[in-house]
Amino acid sequence: MSASLNRPMAGVTDQDVRFDCPRGGCRRRTSFHAGVVVWAGLSVATFAQLPESAEKFTSLDVGQAKELVRRNVRLLDLNGVTTLSYDAAVALKRSDDETYDHIWLLLDGLTSLSPQVAKVLCEGEWDRLSLNGLTTISPETAKALAARLGGRRLCLNGLKSLSPEVAKELGECVDVELNGVQEVSDSVGIALTEAATSTIRLNGLTSLPARAARAWVSHQREHTGGGEIFLNGLTELPSDLAAALGPQIGALFLDGVTTLPPNVAKALSPEDEKDSHSLSLNGLRAISPESAAHLGQSYGSLSLNGLTSLSPEVAVALARGKRRSPLYLNGLSEISVEAADALGGHQGELVLNGLTVISEDVAKALSRHSGDLVLNGLRTMTPEAAKALQSNPKVEMPPRFRR
Repeated sequence: MSASLNRPMAGVTDQDVRFDCPRGGCRRRTSFHAGVVVWAGLSVATFAQLPESAEKFTSLDVGQAKELVRRNVRLLDLNGVTTLSYDAAVALKRSDDETYDHIWLLLDGLTSLSPQVAKVLCEGEWDRLSLNGLTTISPETAKALAARLGGRRLCLNGLKSLSPEVAKELGECVDVELNGVQEVSDSVGIALTEAATSTIRLNGLTSLPARAARAWVSHQREHTGGGEIFLNGLTELPSDLAAALGPQIGALFLDGVTTLPPNVAKALSPEDEKDSHSLSLNGLRAISPESAAHLGQSYGSLSLNGLTSLSPEVAVALARGKRRSPLYLNGLSEISVEAADALGGHQGELVLNGLTVISEDVAKALSRHSGDLVLNGLRTMTPEAAKALQSNPKVEMPPRFRR
């Protein structure tokens, strides 16, 4: 007997198959164990008719496709497949009685895809369709994918560039990953906004025209009521681009940015609650009190998980503002009494999962926090520190420290 269902494909861990959380810095993530995933070509104990290794599993006939779908798995990994016929694609269509909430189809080995095959693939009602092996795509194929996928995620991270025609068609996708694209012109950026896109993932970009950013934000405000923009490849944020992104409602991910001048922080932090958005800046390793004060004035959640230390001055600036949404500081492995006391002024949820041990004084300071306090990383604590935290019913911590 070869590999079992409890043995995931080489290089894949449980974390690799976790689902993304829509909120920046989210501490809770829905996941399933890799053992319940069928890795086609490896789990030959249950698929005797399939090849014995993923390297040999380069094509798929109709019978194999039907058997794979019949197994009703959450993740169907067919990344070894390099060619897929129309009939096999039709056979991959899932049945109407599918019960899983998150169903992925991975076909990253395909290097070409006709509009006809693209159309029937999407009829399978996959929640996530991954085609990261495609380096080019025609407008017709893009249209076929976008028209059928609806609100599900399409992954095209192998594309290095986009034409305005392809961008316009892909704009019909509500959630599209284009993390391989390294440059976006004004015309391509604007074309992406001419349809229904509410989630844009362009983490490969190292620069972005402010005009394109303004078009995305304006479109999402008008048509989607708030979406998500992922630009984690940007390491610097010019003031004009920050001003263009500032009015974004929904979520804005800028985890590659390493410096944040006060004027940029202000542009990203609209003071009107109707303009609020979740902001993720996990690439920052340090922040000035001035920039922190601007971020503190925004209403949306804020993720600063890259900070490994927190001065009392920065803590005061972050907590003094209007935010009633979560503040994520999971990069802190320790915190001073003064900083902990200052964070008590934050009105929303405070997440400090990086703390593994805290003193009694720090525990007392944190226990005075009025909102939810999340300390799920704690490993060691004195009885006195535990008692201080237990006095606040809004503190979340490992079960062994609860009453």
